[in-house]
Amino acid sequence: MLISLSGQAPAASSASVLLSENNTTSRYCLGVSLDPTRLSLEPPAAALAHYLEPTTQDFTQYLVPQELVKKQGMLFDIVGPEGTRSCCFTKAYGRFVEGAGSVLRTAQPDDGSDLLGMRLRFFTPLEIARLHAFPPEFAFPPSA
Repeated sequence: MLISLSGQAPAASSASVLLSENNTTSRYCLGVSLDPTRLSLEPPAAALAHYLEPTTQDFTQYLVPQELVKKQGMLFDIVGPEGTRSCCFTKAYGRFVEGAGSVLRTAQPDDGSDLLGMRLRFFTPLEIARLHAFPPEFAFPPSA
């Protein structure tokens, strides 16, 4: 809907509205009414499971140490494979807990509050590369 500063509705054929009639410089404004359900220009995000390596792989080297979970577990950003978001992965990922990136919950405990029962693990380097839009055929060199 187009509205002028004077409060008068413009003519139906008008594409813009004169905002100031008293000023020597004419100012025009185009108002657009948007449907709030259609504001997103991006497609819906894929679930994190789409970016994860197959569960048949051995992830023991990526498990978060239990001592770290006990001491600083409440600082982790914990995400599940069904989630559609994760924190930004920084250079300190894997060394620092707070603000360095998300950790993945690989099991769902019965009560949902047992951090040790969640079997938290770090994302693998290839999973992080996929999250950063590297192509599916990307692979790290064998010497890396």
